[in-house]
Amino acid sequence: MRRTGVTVVERQLRYRWEWGFDPTTLPNRPEKHKGTTRDVTVWPYQRAREKGIDLAIGLDVIDLALNGHMDVAVIVSSDTDLCEAARMVHQATLAKGQRVSIEAALFSEGRKPILLSHYDYTRQLRFPDFEAAKDSFDYSEHIAQAMETTFAASCDPLRRHFSA
Repeated sequence: MRRTGVTVVERQLRYRWEWGFDPTTLPNRPEKHKGTTRDVTVWPYQRAREKGIDLAIGLDVIDLALNGHMDVAVIVSSDTDLCEAARMVHQATLAKGQRVSIEAALFSEGRKPILLSHYDYTRQLRFPDFEAAKDSFDYSEHIAQAMETTFAASCDPLRRHFSA
């Protein structure tokens, strides 16, 4: 992706210990087993967590909004830390006289919509939305020079806009 001009922000994963169990060992209808006991085996495992990428996204959104490079931002995340970036963008751009709209998009299969504070709108995405937008390109494979050149050329109008 870097070869084609995309700015890539990386953060090292950190691992923390958590406890897990096999949910199939639990009863299907817990209300029928009220007052009974059941042995469940739990085991420790390490879970990967990224750290700091939400701050990088939030700062980029604020920077782009304050420099007039966007009218609307859609942040695809359910991370509530990014709600503060939305609040800041609203305050700062409203003070400049040109309020930027900030929307959230998050994946949720629940019936009740998830609403995040400080966003103008929270879009509820479902599994079919994810499948329709999924990028199946294998970025670990080498791409042909012609394809790389074509992709980079398609980004030139954006690059010129953001560098101005």
